[in-house]
Amino acid sequence: MKVGIVGCGFIGQKHMRGLLRLNDVQLIGVYDVLAGRMDDLVNEYQTNRTHTAQPVTAYTTYQEMLDSPTIDVIAVTTPSGLHSGIAMEALQAGKHVILEKPMTLSLQEARAILTLAAKVDKQVAVCHQKRFLPHLQFVRKVIESGSLGQLVYGGVSVFYNRDNAYYQSATWRGTWRHDGGVLLNQGIHDIDLLLWMMGKPDSVQGNIARLSHAIETEDTAAALLQMSNGALARIEVTVSAPRGASHERLDLVGTQGSIALSGKMLESVQAWHVPHTPHPQYQEVEPYEKLYADFYEAVQQHRQPLSDGQVGLQALETIFAVYESAHRGCVVRLPLVDFETAKMAGFFA
Repeated sequence: MKVGIVGCGFIGQKHMRGLLRLNDVQLIGVYDVLAGRMDDLVNEYQTNRTHTAQPVTAYTTYQEMLDSPTIDVIAVTTPSGLHSGIAMEALQAGKHVILEKPMTLSLQEARAILTLAAKVDKQVAVCHQKRFLPHLQFVRKVIESGSLGQLVYGGVSVFYNRDNAYYQSATWRGTWRHDGGVLLNQGIHDIDLLLWMMGKPDSVQGNIARLSHAIETEDTAAALLQMSNGALARIEVTVSAPRGASHERLDLVGTQGSIALSGKMLESVQAWHVPHTPHPQYQEVEPYEKLYADFYEAVQQHRQPLSDGQVGLQALETIFAVYESAHRGCVVRLPLVDFETAKMAGFFA
């Protein structure tokens, strides 16, 4: 399977490194508005790939990449506001698509991508790569086995530090039309895990705040979810934590057991009350490598990827419900008819 990457910045480099050791999946094309970034990414790939590398073409436009008959998959690692347009063009060109999170900045656009993918019989994956960590897959199996009993409560906490220099590094950062805030950027991976473990929410009540950054979007958010089984869940995220105090935590509470994990990869076991089941040991893996390997198998086997477009849409809709709740000042029931982050423009004015 041959891959072309659109966007060769920090995230595009992560995708490239996920391809270094895969034999059945190869990078053969890149595009970025900055030629130097393309050169750096290609040089690192060709220097460090463990299998024989085919030549990698640096395209002058991404449309030229879409016209290439040898490219099977387009990985979209651009700023979030560009995801939808590139994904739709890639699908229309007959390519499979891997989208960085967040999937899009509009529910209508996200649903249009899935509709088109089904029409042209192509796969779409969204990069919620924590689903590929073995210890979290073990937790998911514990829940599915019923060992925790009925889930009654869960929560995620994501406390990061992002200074103003981070937002000033690119004009699109911290904007409603091109980026979104802490929920869509720093919080979305653990929010996805919460949904993976607990299921879909029926209703959301949340609020957002801009407390310590000169940006359009929120830097802090909190929400309470009622899940489809009646359980409650909380979301709390911020990028206003002090430097050196970054923290992530996942809590899951059932009628027969409970689990609490913390750390960047939720690798540290804070509590493990699961009858007759020892906690898993953290195994370091390259999650992007696992994502691409799963995507290759999904295409070959004509099945959905583990982190498919519906997964991306569910995380997106949950976060958009928090925004909608903050905008309207009330509880919001799901599913949402429509929402786009541009609706929030001027919220903190």
